[in-house]
Amino acid sequence: MTGTIYTGKFLFDVASTLWGVTVDRMSKRDSRLITDRRGFLKVAAGAMGMRVLGVCLPPGAVVLSGCTEKRSPEELVKRMVVAMDERVQTLDPAFQTMALDSYIICNIYDTLTWYNRELELIPRLALSWESHDDAYSWIFKLRPGVKFSDGTPCDAEAVKFHFDRIKNPATASQRRSKVLKMKSVEAIDPLTVRFEMTEPYSVWPVVLRDSFGGIVSPTAVKKYGNEAFTLNPTGSGPYMVAEQQQGERILLKRNPYYWRADEFSIPEVEFLVVREPTTRLILLEQGAIDLCSVTFAHTEVAEKSAQVEIIKAPKLAVRYVGFNNMKPPFNDVRVRRAANMAINRNALVKYGFRDNADPLVGPLPTVMPNFNKNMETLGYDPDAAKALLVEAGYPDGMNVVLWTKDDVDDTNLGVVVADQLRDIGIRVEILRFDRNVYWEKFDPYQTLDLQWFPEKDGVFDLFAAGWVGGEHPHGFLDPLFRSTSTSNSSFYKNEDVNRLLQESLATVDETKRNQIYDQLQAIIVQDCPWIFAYSSRMLWGINPRINNMHVHPAGEYEFHGVTMGGFEGRL
Repeated sequence: MTGTIYTGKFLFDVASTLWGVTVDRMSKRDSRLITDRRGFLKVAAGAMGMRVLGVCLPPGAVVLSGCTEKRSPEELVKRMVVAMDERVQTLDPAFQTMALDSYIICNIYDTLTWYNRELELIPRLALSWESHDDAYSWIFKLRPGVKFSDGTPCDAEAVKFHFDRIKNPATASQRRSKVLKMKSVEAIDPLTVRFEMTEPYSVWPVVLRDSFGGIVSPTAVKKYGNEAFTLNPTGSGPYMVAEQQQGERILLKRNPYYWRADEFSIPEVEFLVVREPTTRLILLEQGAIDLCSVTFAHTEVAEKSAQVEIIKAPKLAVRYVGFNNMKPPFNDVRVRRAANMAINRNALVKYGFRDNADPLVGPLPTVMPNFNKNMETLGYDPDAAKALLVEAGYPDGMNVVLWTKDDVDDTNLGVVVADQLRDIGIRVEILRFDRNVYWEKFDPYQTLDLQWFPEKDGVFDLFAAGWVGGEHPHGFLDPLFRSTSTSNSSFYKNEDVNRLLQESLATVDETKRNQIYDQLQAIIVQDCPWIFAYSSRMLWGINPRINNMHVHPAGEYEFHGVTMGGFEGRL
């Protein structure tokens, strides 16, 4: 085996970039243990499982403890390697709930519709769609000649099978809520599908772009059954699964039946789990992987490496601190507004995330075409915030509990928000939970059958969260602010918001629907169900041998038009 032995420079640069971030997160007692960057380097190297004077990396390693096997010229020509920060849960669109799963699923399955990089809704498996009765029904014309990777036809009967499967209670699909407004689906002829809705549903073509709409092979589902299908996923997308190991490693190869296979030149794409961000960066710099996410803390050092290129792009995602809107003190809108006015978002972005994010002033990312640029927002004004707390009956402030995940983003968000809230008298205790169990902590207080227990013992006052809502306002506003949504974890209820959301679904005219979205944003900003924090940016590190890799605004891995060369570096 061969590998790169680092003489300390690259490792020192990586560790040094973490200096400010890590010290900020330490308690005063812990920070006294580190008095200079040399001391920090020792601590950082120890924490990362490295020797300061030399590191070797094992293939696909999560902990740096061995040496990297050399990638052969044959592999470099045919395979692109992508490192993920967590394991994939499922490759079955009927059960996908995690964003990471959807990023890979979109390469295995095709949806009826799609959003391009310019945020335009475009045809995919469907060539066209229309409604003649104010969105009570939708007719989709399908692309002819499409096949699944098992060679069977992807036709109207397959589309019907897919959506009937998700709606069938016996399937126990976690995406069933997506099709509750679908009364029925009918294959009119081999290339025509009609959806009948229970009520006007103007956004159905938008909703179908979601990964749950990735059409599965009926033949494969019937062969393997629902439980085993995720081990044998079969779709009509550009790639098919060749190998997988419990979500930790997934190898895709080109689907020979894909309807535009000539536009995908990379023969194989391998996804590996490498949880530790510093490990990912070193593997990328070494050439062991070709693409990975890079944390905001690593971008500066990564940009100095000749073996790494950084892609930065706004992401259609929001990060926020949600209030418990039904429990004192945050059941009072004055307290919620005060908390929002205590947050200096420019400072949050600059010092908390090194300018690798964008301030969030409402429920939608500012880069979305439907963002309301004319609404009144709450700016940074700590004096006015203190006055609001006095008016609300809290002249001496209050003590509250904030739940966060234990990852870097949530930790930084929680620390910065708590520090700024303290300045107006809101004293925050932060409880951090493992990210794999974080959302399970909410289950006793907000159940899937829409029962709320907002004042039950142990419930949060605040919680840190994020949302990837796709390219359309519906994907943010409806799930996060409708009072009957299971994703409304803030216990937020406003009947005007419920009414406008329902009105938007019955409005086919796009201009009128956008006016409704403007109203919704303005109301939500004044209600302040959250502390609007920041909008994420995608930060990808990429091997320079990869050409024409573009970032999709929703975060998916898209390999359309991507090419790759050999590697002239150390390996």
